[in-house]
Amino acid sequence: MRVSCSFTLSPEGSDADAHAVQLLKRWQKAEQSRDESADVLRQRRSDFHRQIYLSGLFLHQLAPKLPALLAASLDESPSAEQLLALAEGAGLNLRPDAGLSPAQWQKLTTLMATAPTLDPTPIIDALTGQASVGSAADMAPLLGEMASLQSGQKRTLALLTALSEQMADGDEGTPEKAAEPELAAQLEKAQKVKSKGLW
Repeated sequence: MRVSCSFTLSPEGSDADAHAVQLLKRWQKAEQSRDESADVLRQRRSDFHRQIYLSGLFLHQLAPKLPALLAASLDESPSAEQLLALAEGAGLNLRPDAGLSPAQWQKLTTLMATAPTLDPTPIIDALTGQASVGSAADMAPLLGEMASLQSGQKRTLALLTALSEQMADGDEGTPEKAAEPELAAQLEKAQKVKSKGLW
């Protein structure tokens, strides 16, 4: 199928049209300087205009207002940020979703609420005592505190890794394999574990 179209540019009335005329003249001059046959140049010109037309149709499919906004905004320094802003003006969001979903914020909030807290004073005191005394009895509290800290860090790291994988997969909208207990039940269980000193 052969499609032929023509349009008018008004450089005296539109900065975007004036810039388009400059770009097209520059392109035409570069094409004329090529050492190629008239048939090859004609085919290149046809391909160039076809690509411009089809890319405009692609943009029209994304958001019908977008080609008109882009045409009116054609200037010397187009940027990706300008394209994003114009797309948003046409009702199309091209920016990647940033941040956590509500379900991910819920999990992170729960994790932070139940994260172990460690008072470093006994460890510092034990290290100070070790330097002066150096007996195994003085090391017992230090080793207990360090084991508790290590256990809590492993649990926290595992939960953060699971949350990171969920964010990477983007599966917050899919049903989970096993039903999770209510938040209150999770917090109560975490408080019991914390009160026993296992964290």
